[in-house]
Amino acid sequence: MKVAFAVTLLFALASPAFGLLCCHYVSSGSPCTEYGTCDSTCSFFDFSTFASLEGSQSSSSCSSTGASCTDYTPQCSTPSPTPTPSPTTGEGEGSTSTTGTCSTDFTEPIPNLPSDFTADVTESISMSGMFSLPPMSYSGKYYYSNTQQRSLFKAGSIASNDLYVQFNDNSKLYKELTVTPPSGSGSSESCSVQDSTQVFPMQVPTASMNVMDMSFTVSYCGDDTVDSVAVKHWTASVNMAGVGDLTIDYYVTTDASPVLKKVSFTSKMSSGGMDMDVTTTMDFSNVQAGSVDSSVFTIDPSWNCGGTVTVNVQDDGLLPVSGATVKLIGELPGSDYTLTTDANGQIVQSNALPGTYSASISKSGFNTIIESISVVATKSVTETYTILPDVDLCILVVSVMTGNPVSGVSVAGNTASNALTTQTTGSDGTVRFSSLATGTIVTLSLSKSGYISYSAPVVSGIPTCIIVPISPTIETTQARVVLTWGQQPYDLDSHSILSNGDTCYWASRSVSGTPGCSLDRDDTNSYGPETTTWTVDSTKSETFTFYVYNYSGSPTAMTDALVRVYLGNGQYKEYKYADATQTDSSGRFWNVFKMDSSFTLTDCMTQTASQTC
Repeated sequence: MKVAFAVTLLFALASPAFGLLCCHYVSSGSPCTEYGTCDSTCSFFDFSTFASLEGSQSSSSCSSTGASCTDYTPQCSTPSPTPTPSPTTGEGEGSTSTTGTCSTDFTEPIPNLPSDFTADVTESISMSGMFSLPPMSYSGKYYYSNTQQRSLFKAGSIASNDLYVQFNDNSKLYKELTVTPPSGSGSSESCSVQDSTQVFPMQVPTASMNVMDMSFTVSYCGDDTVDSVAVKHWTASVNMAGVGDLTIDYYVTTDASPVLKKVSFTSKMSSGGMDMDVTTTMDFSNVQAGSVDSSVFTIDPSWNCGGTVTVNVQDDGLLPVSGATVKLIGELPGSDYTLTTDANGQIVQSNALPGTYSASISKSGFNTIIESISVVATKSVTETYTILPDVDLCILVVSVMTGNPVSGVSVAGNTASNALTTQTTGSDGTVRFSSLATGTIVTLSLSKSGYISYSAPVVSGIPTCIIVPISPTIETTQARVVLTWGQQPYDLDSHSILSNGDTCYWASRSVSGTPGCSLDRDDTNSYGPETTTWTVDSTKSETFTFYVYNYSGSPTAMTDALVRVYLGNGQYKEYKYADATQTDSSGRFWNVFKMDSSFTLTDCMTQTASQTC
């Protein structure tokens, strides 16, 4: 409804910035009919041009029409309120006769109005109270679709060169207004998009209906007539706390398939002690119930509401990518565009309708990205996006006991969207998954007879093979601890402390008996694996403590360090250095966990300057 425009204007005029007194301005020759507000600087809002004029209150002469406020002598006072007319009893264009009394206690069934329809509509807006405006009237075609949650009113105003168009789309009001400029200044067009909070369904609400988060009180007012047509009159009202009251009157035909004949919105607003009534009336004729073609709601590009969108697409070397498909999917009907980048990696979409777009950018051999672009009416926006070439993901499977490649391992991979073809490692222990977008997360599942099945996520894009260790099966009386890490620091050491005081590490690689320990593999040149196997006697009260020492010393942080624990009872657990609590930033110890002879693990997970677990 254009009631949104009128209410917005009302709040602007009632704001403290425009002063507290209403001024009647009188020129030196004849009285001025406009009302405005004044303050110590004589602010004046001219309704004829919708422009603010400012000046002092001292001048008393008028030099020319539309000049500054110094041309006027303000007579500051509160004008008499414009009386609100009573319902008419005569007939004629837009006339209504009222015969009933409104009551919330009624038995008359609320009419079932069409959810979709088209009609000829005359809409008028009037304002009275603290400020008054001459009535504004618009006539044209009205399209309403509750099914599509859109409506369109396209109308020419009394001034033949003015055009008013509005869209109601999920409580957003899209308006295009062509304004006739002053004579001699040429022609111009302006386009705007704004949110609306005054969109109402063309249905008589039930007593329990909640519209725009407002609960209405519904009354039945009996039989009326509108333009000599018999109607039933309903009214719905709501109090908007701290603002005012809103009343909607519905006049519905009495035939077998009732339709709207008239709807009137009346807002009684109050702000800062100033009262204002705004009434918007819609008179319906030639109502045709039935579905509305979605093409009706497509904004005509000739309205020049659009902005210009430029998208530059480049690769990871910052070189332009030609032949990439850019799909712009907008909020409004008719705002979907598909383009292909040129030799410069660029697309330009002119006259793109306002709103937020989902921008999908794709090309065979590259990853697909989806971004968001906001387009403002008549403005330009430029975005640059990088797409990455597809890569091969290489997996190298090694034994945790020797570090040597393991052949015959079945390697399955799954991304978030699909399963990759399962492959088997050859004599070099590798498999390759081809044409993956850089940065794709692949969850690997490894299995081979005689080995413990293992699953882990990896990320594509690393130029070398990713090393994935796999462990041979262990006895039910054993536990195996596997340490892996990144390229730096180059040497991390596994340390085991047994309950009898024995230790197991690079300088003392084995302890026989129970509790027993064996450092199966010591790695000194990055990555790992470094593997320790414990022997457990469940009949004894034994403990095993495991920590990692940064033998290299620099860098201090044990980047990407990971400890995998395989237990004889079939359980498995992982510990990440990044999850440990740091108590000393210079500490070279990562205290990981303890285990008893029943395979119960106790987490330590601290980064310290000494062994404290």
